[in-house]
Amino acid sequence: MATDQRGRANPAHRHPDAFSRLEREWEAWSASMLPITPDVRTHGVNGKVQADHYHADGTD
Repeated sequence: MATDQRGRANPAHRHPDAFSRLEREWEAWSASMLPITPDVRTHGVNGKVQADHYHADGTD
């Protein structure tokens, strides 16, 4: 990154194996997160949406 301070070069082309591994790891992590539902997108902060009240099975 020191030689490409603007970040214009895509290192995925130079390191495809590392990119594939990181992409798989990110996909696995992303799949383990709770889904983003329309209730969450409203940015309403109430007991129904707060993280400690929001369950993956959709129950409160």
